Amino acid sequence: MLTFNPGKDHKMFYVGEKIQFYPQIVIDQYKAVETVEPYLRHVIYDVFEFSFTPVNKYFNNVNDDSYHYLIEIFPNLILFCFNWTKPCKSYLQVGQRYEGYGQLSNCGDASEENRFIPSSAMRSIYRSGIVRGITENLLMKDYSRDIAPTRKQFRYGNGVSCYEDALEWYGYFRDVEEFRTRTLIYREKSIQYNGTDELSQTSSIVFCVDM
Repeated sequence: MLTFNPGKDHKMFYVGEKIQFYPQIVIDQYKAVETVEPYLRHVIYDVFEFSFTPVNKYFNNVNDDSYHYLIEIFPNLILFCFNWTKPCKSYLQVGQRYEGYGQLSNCGDASEENRFIPSSAMRSIYRSGIVRGITENLLMKDYSRDIAPTRKQFRYGNGVSCYEDALEWYGYFRDVEEFRTRTLIYREKSIQYNGTDELSQTSSIVFCVDM
């Protein structure tokens, strides 16, 4: 089973339906390690703790000093990783083993927007599976309704909050154990839906997919 954010696709999806997607990981925290067994541990919604190895990198056509990556979690699970700003010399190194935390989602075909990313690389990570669960990210919903209106500054400015603001509010970037404690209530009150048409278009949706 893989739990992830399907992205802003306005197509309707239903439990039991087959879907296809390009898995992407946003790496929020990481550290280099000597050796560690491959693992992928669900924290909440689309957030995971995992070990990984960058297996390839592709020139960022927006920022000359950074690269996007293919990230191997398991030999049969390779994800795309966008990197828009971090300099290549001080960021991930191909072949190095790491562990950390991040957010899993669908990214679409990145080769369509960047000629330095071969379409064959995206085809190699293209996955299909059966939707076994559809839930709403209540952490984001509650933050947007109750917390964001009381704040003046947000991560990306413009007076608009984002998911990272919500994660930061609950301690994710400071202390993951604090984050686990403060979000326990959301892990316990998950609500399952039969289809995305039961949720509003502004809802942050999470799929559980059997691959």
